[in-house]
Parts: sequence; C-alpha cells; structure tokens
Amino acid sequence: ENSIFCSEEDNSLYFTYSGKSNVLEVRELNYQVNMASQIPWYENLAELKMPWIWNKGPDYHVPAIQNLNFKVQSGQMLAVIGTCVKTSLLDVITCQDHGGKIKSGQNIINGKPSTHQLVKKCVAHVRQDDQLLPNLTVKETLLFIAKLRLPKTFSDSQREKRVENVIAELRLRQCANTRVGNEYIRVQLLWNPEPSISGTAQDMVQYFTEIGYPCPKYSNPADFYVDLTSTDKQSKEKEMESQKRARSLATLFWEKVKDSDDVLWKANERACVMTVINMHSQSTEQLPGGLKQFTVLLSRQISSNFRDLSTLLIHGSEALLMSFLIGFLYYGHEKSKLSIQDTTALLFMIGALIPFTVILDVISKCHSERAMLYHDLEDEMYSVTPYFFAKILGELPEHFWFVVFCARATALWFAALFPTLQMSTFFGNTIFTTFFMSGGFVVRLENLWLVPLWISKLSFVRWSYKSLMQIQFTELTYQMTVGNVTFQIPGKLVTMNLDSYALYTSYLIGIGTGFMLFYYLSLRFIKQKSNQDW
Repeated sequence: ENSIFCSEEDNSLYFTYSGKSNVLEVRELNYQVNMASQIPWYENLAELKMPWIWNKGPDYHVPAIQNLNFKVQSGQMLAVIGTCVKTSLLDVITCQDHGGKIKSGQNIINGKPSTHQLVKKCVAHVRQDDQLLPNLTVKETLLFIAKLRLPKTFSDSQREKRVENVIAELRLRQCANTRVGNEYIRVQLLWNPEPSISGTAQDMVQYFTEIGYPCPKYSNPADFYVDLTSTDKQSKEKEMESQKRARSLATLFWEKVKDSDDVLWKANERACVMTVINMHSQSTEQLPGGLKQFTVLLSRQISSNFRDLSTLLIHGSEALLMSFLIGFLYYGHEKSKLSIQDTTALLFMIGALIPFTVILDVISKCHSERAMLYHDLEDEMYSVTPYFFAKILGELPEHFWFVVFCARATALWFAALFPTLQMSTFFGNTIFTTFFMSGGFVVRLENLWLVPLWISKLSFVRWSYKSLMQIQFTELTYQMTVGNVTFQIPGKLVTMNLDSYALYTSYLIGIGTGFMLFYYLSLRFIKQKSNQDW
C-alpha cells in the first residue's frame, strides 16, 4: 500500500460508471442576469446608496444565455469554450440563484423538471476554486464528504470502501495519508466559459478550415477559435462585426448538424456543457441529519485545529511573551507590594491586551476558511446550525476564559458580517478600541457622557477589569504612610463601589452569548458568494 503507484501494475485502479444512467437536458433556455444584484452591498454604501434604492432605477437585466439546448448523459464529458457568461449556465443547472432569472425554457433531469432536491441527488458541481482544510489528509477530506453525502443506511465500512474506490480512481493512493496543504486540487477544465461553439476537439481545426477560417501556423487552435467566436468590445464597430460573425457561425453550424443521427446533434439538442459534471445515481434515502452533521464537523474541527502546530506554537508564544514582558516590567516587587495605582493599571492591561490579539487571530482564521464554508453551504453538504455549534465547541479549549470568549464571539460576528478581511479587521479594531476606552480605566465611568457610558455596559473589557479588581483587592490590606503615620487600608475599600464577582461573570457570559447569537444570525441570513475575492 505504501509503494509508489504504477498503473501498469495495478489495473484495478481503472473504473467505469456502472450505476443507473442519468440524463441532463436543457431546452430553449433564455436566462438573464440582474447586474444590480452583482454589486456588493458595501460598494453601494461606499457610493452613499441606501438599501431601499439598490434595486431601483433602470432595468439592469441583461441576456446571458439565449436559446440554449443541450443534452448530456452519464459517462459523457462535454466542454464549451467561451469568455463572457461566467457561471450563469452552472447556476441554472445546479438551481443556484445568484441574481439571475430564467425567462423561458426548461431544465430537465431524467425526464422530470429539475428541482433543487433532484439536482442534489444527480449532479455534482466541481469548482475550479475548491478550497480544502490544509491540515486534513486526502483520505480524511474524502471521508468527511462521504459521511455527509452518502445516505444514512451506509455503514462506516461502506463509506470507507467508497472513499477507497475514489482514491484509487483518482490515482491518489500514494498520497492518501498526506495532508492536503495549501495547494488546492483543481479538476475543472475551464473557468467561466460562455456557451458558443460545440463539437469534438479533434474535428475543430478541419471544420473551421472548411468554412473559411483556418488556424494560423504556430497558433493555439483553442485560443484562436475562442477569439473568433467571442464578442470584441474594443469599439462599437468591432463589437457589431464580431456579433454578426458569431451569429453566422452558429447558423452555419446548426445547418450542418441539425439532420445528423448523432444523439448529441439531434434537433433542439445541441451539446453545450461547461466543466466536468459528474452524473451519478444516488439513493433516495435520507442523508445524515443535523446531529450526525454536528459530530462529523466537530471531529473535523478538532483534528484540523490540533494538527495546526504552527498556529498552536504562535498562540503559546504570544502567551509566554506577554507573561515575560509583564514580569520584566514589574520585576523587583516581590518583597514590596505594588501600589494600588500600579496594580489597577496592571489588571487593566491584562484584561485588555490578551483579547486584542484574539480578535485579530480569529478574524484572520475565519476568512481563510470562509470560501470553503460558503462552498459547502451552497452545496448543502451541511447546514449552518451544526456548523455553528461545532465551530464554537471545537475551538473552545483554545480560548477558555470568559473575556477571551467574549472577544472571540465579537471577532466571529464581524468575520461573518463583512465580506472582506480588511473590513472585518477595521470594524473589529474599531469596536475593541471603543470598548477599551470605555472600560473604566482610561476615563473614569462617572466622567463619561451618555453615549459612551451606555457603550461601556457592553464592554467586556470593563467587566473583565472589574472582575479582576474584585479578585485582587478583596482579601488584601494595603499600607499607606503619611508623614510618620501609617494607615492600614483594607482592599475592600478599593472595591466598595463594585458589584460582586459573580455578577460580573454573568455580565461577561451574557455579552459573549449575545455576540455569538449575532454570529449565528450573520451566518444564517447573510448570503455572500463563495467565489468572492476574500
């Protein structure tokens, strides 16, 4: 099993599709894209456009697909070369709504009108920008998918057997137990092509030569004919000329193939399919439920976290460095107590600096995983609720302290709320700075005006500081010398205006839970495209 793979020695690695044949068919499809919906909300706000006017104004619907017909069966692979339509065709095939609208036509699977559930059982969409957790092995990554995708009736041994078959078929045996790393497997043939020219690749040059468009010597035929069939928008004249040429080529092609006996070219059945579409038969039995999804996600989260040695070392180094700096600054006071003022300053810095590093770290990590998360949610591999609880519990051991829990909840919320790392970091820093300034040490609470005073009630820095004050001063006695007279000052006098420690703990738990709720709602209701540049 550990030997280097050699196809000549292991013919069992070749598999053919043996399941029930599936047929995907599109008839006379006309599809429009709403350009206004493609503009991110933050760009609208940057242009001072309010939400109630985002979709108003001129009609921004533009034709993306016109009169498209194709038919593809299990075992077939068809590709389309083009440039402009982006993912519109796949949005239709996979029933994804990204601001487009089907004006007319039908999407049919196995003779039945396509539905979201039917697509989920019969069509698999492999993206070019698939992103995987780098700390899981190839086998673990596939097994994770098998646990969530295969029906409940599959036993663990059956799932593992299916994974082994896939590993063998993809020639991955020699690296099955190797971590995926940061180099993502890409199996998609083309990215964002436009349905335009159809046919077998080996006949392409001969066909175009016969109709008067030979490929120049030393030119790539695919590139040359993409340019030939694409719209040239350098000028209005070139655009009209290229569109006229494309229509002429399409009409000529259709005249040549409409009377063909080939199933791919029968009337109203031109084959135009982008990328690799894996047609597979799947049982109609139920897929794993929420509890199973939670256990699988929790296992994946823990494995990924504790294998990320570099991050664990960084966290440990941060804690050690912080301890060293504080110890270095306050060195030499083991025989004499710190003054009350010096002690309160130390407590405030402890309660403020550690959460700050947590916020930056969590936001960065969430955005590194975000494209993968939204891919999985779009594909309905799992739902938001089990992911939310697995995320929280799986990472809880890393930050098991109430104030850090609050900082973590805040960071998770901002990471899910805003679409880019820069925006999440900016607003995360802004809210933390506000909490820091209203925490009760930089400016005394009684000196704050109304708005920051109310903000301070949500400041986990404030409640952490007050809790540390209670713990530090309640049981101690301080000496104060005035002239020749020394006074004994009970620590309770320092905390006489403070509530009990238990009440501060409940404040922190309440604040953290509130931010966690906002995080869940952001995951649940803010739909952002997984192929966005994060």
